Amino acid sequence: LDATGDPHNPENSPRTKFERDAIEAFIAGNSFYEKVEKVDGEYYFQAATSLSIVTDGCTICHPANKQGDLLGGISYTFPLDMFID
Repeated sequence: LDATGDPHNPENSPRTKFERDAIEAFIAGNSFYEKVEKVDGEYYFQAATSLSIVTDGCTICHPANKQGDLLGGISYTFPLDMFID
């Protein structure tokens, strides 16, 4: 998920409300965002972890950034049906 507003790949732009909320949480300083949500009658655990520049090697692909800069996040979605009676 892109947090820069100028993704290398436009498909990395946040598309869902969850993804947009996660990016907002990262911009506010959180490193993790999670939510349980019912989608089309099924429950899902959704989580996202922030991604920042952590080494100088990251700047090879992100030359306009420096260590510590937020780039975006990785989003995970898991169905909870097997855990709910």
